[in-house]
Amino acid sequence: MIVCRPRILLKKLLVCLCVISFSSIVEFKLCRGMERLAFIDYAIRGGSVLATIGVLFFIIFSLLSKRYKISPTCLLIIMMYGFFILNSLFRGYSLAKRGTLANFVMALLFDYILYRKDSDSFRAMLNTLNVLAFINCITIIIYYPQRGMPFYANSYQSDWHYFLGYDNGHIITLFPIICFNSMIYMRTRQKIYLVPIIISLIGVIITTSATTILMLAMILCIYYVHKYSPFIRKIILNRWVIVFSLLLAFLFFFLMNGFTAVSDVLMRLFGKDIATSGRARLFPIALSYIRKSWLIGYGYSVSDSWIGGYNSPHNVFFNFLLTGGIVGLIWYLSIILMVLREGRKSIYEHREFRILFSGIIAYVAASFAEGYDTYVTFYLFWCVCLALKNWKSMNVILEQYNRRRMTLIRERR
Repeated sequence: MIVCRPRILLKKLLVCLCVISFSSIVEFKLCRGMERLAFIDYAIRGGSVLATIGVLFFIIFSLLSKRYKISPTCLLIIMMYGFFILNSLFRGYSLAKRGTLANFVMALLFDYILYRKDSDSFRAMLNTLNVLAFINCITIIIYYPQRGMPFYANSYQSDWHYFLGYDNGHIITLFPIICFNSMIYMRTRQKIYLVPIIISLIGVIITTSATTILMLAMILCIYYVHKYSPFIRKIILNRWVIVFSLLLAFLFFFLMNGFTAVSDVLMRLFGKDIATSGRARLFPIALSYIRKSWLIGYGYSVSDSWIGGYNSPHNVFFNFLLTGGIVGLIWYLSIILMVLREGRKSIYEHREFRILFSGIIAYVAASFAEGYDTYVTFYLFWCVCLALKNWKSMNVILEQYNRRRMTLIRERR
């Protein structure tokens, strides 16, 4: 019989509070006809404060009692954002970013879950994400004919926003949902874990977000290349090939105006043109900013003064150059390369981890066309990275899922 103790229940509630508080749920006070739900906005903001206090207290207690030891990867993530914050404060910027707070809090919390091999907390986190994705899919079905939820007269927030915010940002939430549920299904063969994946894909298909669809297609392609082509797999797994590919993509997109060629392909596939959209205008502006402070960037001070109603140039690499300069970008890419280097070992021993490895590579490629790091849910990408870097702990959690399944089968008999 599976028993839930009070201490475990409290941890589950804390995890659920963190996920909901640091999600990209739309602000109901801005929606026409939904003003009565504005209390949810204030509850989420208050929840983020309570979640932060609760997690920090819990982590400090665990560190002092030697129940937890921060992993090197998590420490690098925290130090990187600490550098960004100091850089911002040095420039006189009053920092008030929920996304930065989410990266701190959730990286620590998920690192603790992996260190303790806590399948109960992991289950609470994934189930909460699954529920949010389900509600988001319902709002997409209802509001897609209206180009999204009905906002007040604010052109920046009027189109293609649903329960989890702007449609291009949904992939940050759907990415770990698809990866983790796929891994659990491959380990346990329980079809119930396919349901969140199908629900997520329904939302993607309806919104026809070009970056999201291309990213998911890349995940599948890279996954099956790993599985069926050993020669190509060796090429992809080489870290220097990854570095060279990133450099080549950077030159193609920004120095050779390559996004115009990509735009022609997207126009034919999805009817969307990025060459005449905000990206074509924002990339040159971002480069002009970067040239003036290329070493350490501007911290978060430049995002609120961005032109054209955008808070970023719609490119993760440009965002890190603006926030932390060359130092910040190298720091960020170094963490990803460390994760992929360790992840190579996991995909040979356990096939479930191929989906994580493939997903991170696909995300890096999609980062050229969208500023995912500006979303409050960007911490979920770090959770995926930590899961791959600490794949042995993650494998134990997957095995606990399998044992739970066997326990339930025996109880039914």
